[in-house]
Amino acid sequence: MRKIFIIFAYLLSSGCAITDLERDQKLHFYKSDDAARNVTWYEGVWFDCESQLVSGMLSPIIPLPPVIPTFWMDSKSTKLNIDRPSDESYLKGFKLIGKSGEIIFEHNSLNHEHLKLGMNLPYSCRNLDQVNLVLMFEKKSSREDFLITKKLIYESGKMRFGWAYLSA
Repeated sequence: MRKIFIIFAYLLSSGCAITDLERDQKLHFYKSDDAARNVTWYEGVWFDCESQLVSGMLSPIIPLPPVIPTFWMDSKSTKLNIDRPSDESYLKGFKLIGKSGEIIFEHNSLNHEHLKLGMNLPYSCRNLDQVNLVLMFEKKSSREDFLITKKLIYESGKMRFGWAYLSA
């Protein structure tokens, strides 16, 4: 009996199996036929949304189904990436306008020479659903300012099952 206990204690302390169930998330722009479609800014603007951890399980030796809900572990940030070639206008800044019309995030200090920007926003992808992204441009030739607004649409993707075995 003592040998069985020692072997069991060794197996418990030497490693564990982790299983998880994740859901993909993404934000995309509401497609509309407006005059702003001629400006190709949205081809260089995208959001990086982390997968949402739905459930998980930690168990010794044998991987078990992920049955423990993990809704509190949802990512609290989203990364906004802007990669735009400098053609006829400069990108001066951007802001996010919430559903009720208030500005929830604003960034106005973009440098004209920097054509790439990666910024963490303090909102999850789910919280940015139906929010308007407003990009502020300045025309190179005339120095006139103009705005382009696109609505963000949240989309919940496929579920993925994963597992790994960790050892000490």
